[in-house]
Amino acid sequence: MMMTTSVAAVDPCDPGMREHTAVRRMWVQNVVLGIGAVFLGVGALAFLPEITSDYDRLSFADSSTGTKLFGLLEVSILRNVEHLLFGIGGLISARTARAARVFLVVGGAAYLMLWAGEQLIDLPGSSSARPPGTADTWIHLGVGVGLIVCGLVAIVLDHRRTPHR
Repeated sequence: MMMTTSVAAVDPCDPGMREHTAVRRMWVQNVVLGIGAVFLGVGALAFLPEITSDYDRLSFADSSTGTKLFGLLEVSILRNVEHLLFGIGGLISARTARAARVFLVVGGAAYLMLWAGEQLIDLPGSSSARPPGTADTWIHLGVGVGLIVCGLVAIVLDHRRTPHR
């Protein structure tokens, strides 16, 4: 099992010459930290009228009002909060390599399920249904596949580095 590693260093500028510990993160933790930051950014930007078109039509859960982030991605208050929470989850998961790997695989599976649901569910008159092939649906597919691939690569690399008995 690969975890974060600590490196002890003595600070020559410190009069007491106390030992300081520097923590090095695994690459998977840095990836998840970046993903969390991106999701936080997207969630926050979607609340800015300067970035979101038709901001005055932003609703709680209906993402078919024409309100779009960067004029491309449909948004609602609920979806923005979901992105913020996913981002916070990423930042928290980046604390350990194991949690980061779990975040990638589980988060990727959730996004693939969201994409599949968008492809399969066609409810006439439903405000939450979105036609297949929109920018949102393709982004959900890409994010889901990307997260799972990163998670599986991290698992394989960790397995190769761990000594076997």
